[in-house]
Amino acid sequence: MQAEALPPAGAMRRYAAFISYSHRDRKWAEWLHKSIETYRIPKDLAAERTVQGRPTAGLHPIFLDRAELPSSSDLAATVREALEQSAYLIVVCSPDAARSRWVNEEVRAYKALGGAGRILCLIVAGEPSVALAARADETDCFPPALRYAVDSGQITSTLASEPLAADVRPGKDDKRAAVLKIVAGLLQIPLDRLMQREQRRRQRRLAIAATAAAVGCLAFGTLAALALVARNDAERQRIVAEQQSLTARRTADFLKSLFTVSDPTEARGNSITAREVLDRGVQHIDTQLKSEPLVRADLTTTLGEVYTSLGLLQEGERLLKSARAVPSQPDSMAARQAVALGEVEYSRRNLESALESLRQASDLINRSPDPDSALRARMLSAFGDVYLAKDDYANARNYFNETLTLANRAAAPDRGVITRALEGVAQADLYDQKLDAAEQGFRRALATQVAAGDEMNPRTAEILNELGSLEYMRGRLEAAAGYFQRTATIERRVLGEHHPEYAITINNLARVHLERRHFAEARNFLAEALAARSVQTGENDDQLTFVFSNLALANMGLGDNATAEPWFEKALRTAIVNKHRLHGPILTDLADLECRTGRFQQGLERLDEARPIVAARYPDDLWRVALVDNVRGGCLLGLKHYADAEPLLTQSTAVLLKKWKPGTLYGYDAIERALRLYRATRNDAKIAEYMALAGR
Repeated sequence: MQAEALPPAGAMRRYAAFISYSHRDRKWAEWLHKSIETYRIPKDLAAERTVQGRPTAGLHPIFLDRAELPSSSDLAATVREALEQSAYLIVVCSPDAARSRWVNEEVRAYKALGGAGRILCLIVAGEPSVALAARADETDCFPPALRYAVDSGQITSTLASEPLAADVRPGKDDKRAAVLKIVAGLLQIPLDRLMQREQRRRQRRLAIAATAAAVGCLAFGTLAALALVARNDAERQRIVAEQQSLTARRTADFLKSLFTVSDPTEARGNSITAREVLDRGVQHIDTQLKSEPLVRADLTTTLGEVYTSLGLLQEGERLLKSARAVPSQPDSMAARQAVALGEVEYSRRNLESALESLRQASDLINRSPDPDSALRARMLSAFGDVYLAKDDYANARNYFNETLTLANRAAAPDRGVITRALEGVAQADLYDQKLDAAEQGFRRALATQVAAGDEMNPRTAEILNELGSLEYMRGRLEAAAGYFQRTATIERRVLGEHHPEYAITINNLARVHLERRHFAEARNFLAEALAARSVQTGENDDQLTFVFSNLALANMGLGDNATAEPWFEKALRTAIVNKHRLHGPILTDLADLECRTGRFQQGLERLDEARPIVAARYPDDLWRVALVDNVRGGCLLGLKHYADAEPLLTQSTAVLLKKWKPGTLYGYDAIERALRLYRATRNDAKIAEYMALAGR
């Protein structure tokens, strides 16, 4: 059937553009879809331009998701209709896209409809072959229909002209510039004209922020003048300074609340509305409040807390240390700074430093005749967090229970404090293998959080993440994945994709993929988690122990042992530094790799080291020690010590399969080792038995 031609440029069309992408590039496609649809065209351009044949202030809708495609080579009718009704085609280009049958077919079909001049590209990986004299190899990111002209619906051997492309590969366009290139193409205007409008709009936003800062500085200047009037009276000067500090605190608390209640999709650590305003606020404090050290210290503390809440841990810690260096502060201010510093040091996993800061805060609070109960509750909860990270569950429970008691005594109990304390007690139960008690605790915490009307909140995400961890520990992978997905959705909206907490959730999702033996998908998630977490915490962060270890397992599962081994070594170093509970399991997995690569004696010696560590750390998790014995059996197989290997493999496989199904990471490997043994010893009955267990 002859394809219908695209409507002329000025005609009404349903979609501003159609995004074509490989499923492996879905995150890039979703990001681009959201960026274009939420982009507001500058007013002067919107007045003179039309999109899809009608005036508009935005570029929407954008077609993203294909319908389920049939097994034939033809496109589904709904996709073809969407192509016909799209003003432009945007291709997300990568080696995966270049090999994608459906991306190529969508480009070919769009060109056949007369749209060759309306194709835009976003290069996310690989090399554009048009720029390489049409040389196509495994790095090529352009599908054939993009590289060559289409005539009468067929791809020819004639090279096509190079399409307009934005390029987000490292060292190329940043994300904002890439979006502007695509938008300029959709609007058919020069890029520099759009960027000039964008710069003017950005300057207007910053001018608003600067005006607000100037108003604040004027207020602080008035307070400073009051202090100068009272300079000759030392006692009056102290009183006025404390009044200044209190007023500044209230003002800063209001500014801080703006970040709390703002649209979660806007309040991200690297956005104009958050990061740049904060940075300018720091500059104004440093330049405008030199003569008012107490006001400067208090506002610097608040900004440090806000940076920390946005996941900007290094900046937060620097500001809090700067605030603490201001001399002659009231105990109440110094205590607040010590608590805030303890919290950020905990987040960066400097646990001993965190404990020292919190002990200093405790001394300051305890010697106050009228201690701040809210600050005390915050301090107690922070102590609980640190002891959880140190695997001291008894101390953690004590601090969280003390927090609960203090919070419930208040005339107006703080639901957020209560929720965190309930969650903390449940976490201690979870890590202490008291799973039923942990589940009850998490559900109480979640009910308290939701009852406060705070469902789209980082605390909600934390609790859902812990429920996912609980289901994972029970071996319920589907349920765990569901909780982790819900957590990621909230954190992506509220915290952004570069927040350290989001990285933990992505690691957890990756672990579920590992258990399902989806190694490539797991590795992609882990690369994202590593990028988000390591920037703000450093490589000694105890949470990175999980990421490093999982990256090693993903690469080993893909057969890339040379890449896996350095990740295991990094994981082991981090585990030893932090006295991490994965110390023994990492030794076991590394021994497995060594035996897989023929270093049998080295692997056996490492297992000798691992077994007592695992047995002491996991006395109630019998499968953990069984895994050590199972790996040992595999190493003995390599040495052809079949008589020694058989009892180890038989007993340990039975224990492992009670915890892990045959198709999971450890269940699959256990059955494979047993099959290797019985194939080597030609025991057909046992081979049949284990094949049946595996469902093969």
